[in-house]
Amino acid sequence: MVYVLTLTAAEEARVGGKLVMERKLTKTFPRRFAESWKQSAPWLALVFAPESSREATRYLKLLGAISHTDTPGQLDYSVTIDPLVQCPEKIPVDGPDGLLAELPVELETEFADSLSGRDIGNCSQAFWDAISEVMRANYQGMTEFLNWLLALGTPARICPG
Repeated sequence: MVYVLTLTAAEEARVGGKLVMERKLTKTFPRRFAESWKQSAPWLALVFAPESSREATRYLKLLGAISHTDTPGQLDYSVTIDPLVQCPEKIPVDGPDGLLAELPVELETEFADSLSGRDIGNCSQAFWDAISEVMRANYQGMTEFLNWLLALGTPARICPG
């Protein structure tokens, strides 16, 4: 399962440096958003933000592994992304050169629907497979980074002995 979060340019300017330094983010949101989400590995998070308030194109700014989920209140749900790491490449998400332009229409729609009216959403394994494949193909420097992230976000399976 992949969590997708969008920050505004103002939010990214205000907290982006702190997130990079602390390498951790806990995000709380209404529990009703998470009730239908598929809870399967890998547990990863992608954080997007535009470069400025005048720009519509979002960029992949941070990536991380979900280390913890919680229900801090009866109506709330939270995820902790730890580690949260700055994206090593400048990767546009929107526009003709963006990642979404290379995805099948149904996965592009899934992404848009997951964030419709909110700043956090959830996407399927098929979305992760496709978007990570596009990143690996177009940004060779991302391959090792994505392998590391995937290892963190996939719990080890213990075989009964």
